[in-house]
Amino acid sequence: SIEDGVAKIYVSAPSEGNCWASGPNPSHCNSIIQTLTGDYNNKKFKVRADLKAPVGVVASLELWAAPWGQNLKSSYKKFNGNGEWQTVELDVLETDDSQDYYLSLRLVAYSPDAAGTTVYWDNVELVEVVEEEDVEIDSCQDISEPGSYILTRDIDFNSNSGACITISSNDVVLEGNDYTISKIGSPTTYVVSPMGILISGTNNTVKNIKLKNFAGGIVVQGDGNSIRNNEIMEVDSIYNHIRGLSIGLVVGTSDNPANHNIFDSNIITGNNYGVQLRAESTGNIFGDNKIEGSLERGVYIYESSLGNEFDNNEICSSGSYDFWCNNAGVNMASGNSFETN
Repeated sequence: SIEDGVAKIYVSAPSEGNCWASGPNPSHCNSIIQTLTGDYNNKKFKVRADLKAPVGVVASLELWAAPWGQNLKSSYKKFNGNGEWQTVELDVLETDDSQDYYLSLRLVAYSPDAAGTTVYWDNVELVEVVEEEDVEIDSCQDISEPGSYILTRDIDFNSNSGACITISSNDVVLEGNDYTISKIGSPTTYVVSPMGILISGTNNTVKNIKLKNFAGGIVVQGDGNSIRNNEIMEVDSIYNHIRGLSIGLVVGTSDNPANHNIFDSNIITGNNYGVQLRAESTGNIFGDNKIEGSLERGVYIYESSLGNEFDNNEICSSGSYDFWCNNAGVNMASGNSFETN
């Protein structure tokens, strides 16, 4: 049975869980590891296991959702035996409410010359995939727990310091739903504050958000994040012409480098600087972004930042330079278009 969404099936020794291959047909062995009974309607499951098959033997791990012989659903993955243990993970299997299902885990050996060989399994884990509901956001806040979050309205930020939304957790997905986060009120003297979104965690995704009139639109201090399909635009003229502070994307701050992040398909317009990389930030990838109308520089790389990639971006109509490196290491660019040298 499944308890707390997880059923773990262990074989005490590899030789105790085996599948003898015999006979002339391509599918020689069909061994049921375990049949589970319970409420499996309208649910999602996935399986991982450690498997070992001899060299030359093709085998598969299978999960079956069987309504006692009708409308069988299955997920399986083949693997080539190499005599070593391999970890195999199946795609998610989804049931519906049309039948009463039971679940079976199986091993199958396919190779015609596999007679007399053994396929082993160990550490089989069956997991029910539970999708969390999106957490709705309608005001500025700190996101400190993993999960999926979604904006439900436009948000105004009326402070001259800090960030409207701070993502301090790891493993967050923030969906903007094309709503706008705007800075209102008088400007500030801070370099990249106030900020629209500050990301200090890792493995987070921010997408489909519009940010307007911030000194720093999206500021990234963490590693392995994904910034996609956002629009950072129309910074207030006081910032641009008097303070000279506005930066669309800030990658790394002071002693906080930001590494191995992905910036894809963002539109960054009308800022003092479009993108700024600093603090020895490395391994970041910029692809298919449009950086337009920056009053100073479209992209500015400095403070020994290196190993960053720019591919197929459109960087144009900058006041001084579209692309500028100052005290930077080797960075890579290909397929980009520029208008200002």
